[in-house]
Amino acid sequence: MVLAPGPDTAEFVRVGDNATDMVQIKFATMYFTFQKMKQAAHNYAGQELRSHLRTRNRVAALRSKVDHSAEGMNSLEWNPNKYITRDNGIRIFYGLDGSGPPVFLLHGHTLDGSVWARAGYVADLQADYRLVIVDLRGHGRSDKPHDPEAYRGEAFATDILSIADAEGFERFGIWGWSQGSIVGWATAQRAPERVAAFIGTGGPTPRPWTVQEWADFDRTLLEPLRAEGMVGFLKAVEAQEPDPIEMRDLMLRADPDVVLANFAKDLLTTDGFTPAEDFPVPVLLIVGEHEDQDGDAERIAATVPNGRSLRLPGLGHAGAFSRSDLVLPTALDFLRETLPKPDRRS
Repeated sequence: MVLAPGPDTAEFVRVGDNATDMVQIKFATMYFTFQKMKQAAHNYAGQELRSHLRTRNRVAALRSKVDHSAEGMNSLEWNPNKYITRDNGIRIFYGLDGSGPPVFLLHGHTLDGSVWARAGYVADLQADYRLVIVDLRGHGRSDKPHDPEAYRGEAFATDILSIADAEGFERFGIWGWSQGSIVGWATAQRAPERVAAFIGTGGPTPRPWTVQEWADFDRTLLEPLRAEGMVGFLKAVEAQEPDPIEMRDLMLRADPDVVLANFAKDLLTTDGFTPAEDFPVPVLLIVGEHEDQDGDAERIAATVPNGRSLRLPGLGHAGAFSRSDLVLPTALDFLRETLPKPDRRS
């Protein structure tokens, strides 16, 4: 089916094999909105123009959620896409998009970097930032060792710093969700002089888990994983999560043995970790109400010298990430303050 403008600017004509079967589709509101955006693009410059273009990009990103199959989204190609090879032979995949100060986007466990495009973040960030979209080790197109020693926090942090070195980024921002937030904490801890800003979604605390917390996690999530593979793991996650899991296809494709190896070691250790009150990197913590009922994010953000937080009512761990429309205004203000674009007028 082809949609073409009809004689009336507020309608379209569907042109099929049978010309007599043409159906006029009234689409006045959408078309009028499109015309307004086109007119605004001609009439305004600077920030006004960027705002309208960003809206158009967001519409395209939302449309791609519907148009692309899950497999197609998983094989999303960024231009250019690259690998680095660590000295232990493990290859880490990353993609680059947009222009401006560099910001690393780090996904959650069992997923890959494509989640940032699916949720609409790439469309809204690419106009102002050079996005470094990483498949963390054990995920996506990066290598997936089965040795638990490969998944220590130090290894993840070194992966991020190695990519920054390869691209010549002296200073950069990090935005991590879930496991990506833990990796962001670890990277900022190791190289605070290089991390200009850190946003953590769904990971409010940098401290290691207690023995009891690990035991509870093993019982509620890892036991189903051992018994039923990724199907059991997904069911256990959905039983705890109040929001719909929109990226089930990625989780179901994960290797259960790699997932178990990834969880075999705590990502952060207490050795040498900077207390929150001495943490030198600006921090924005974003959480859903249901995943942070004790207010950890607000309390920790108040302790960090340059910290702030955003708590999203009625949402859980997945919802706090997928609702990019609620998150981006606060996050963009934070990034503009802590990682401003260079002034090229001078």
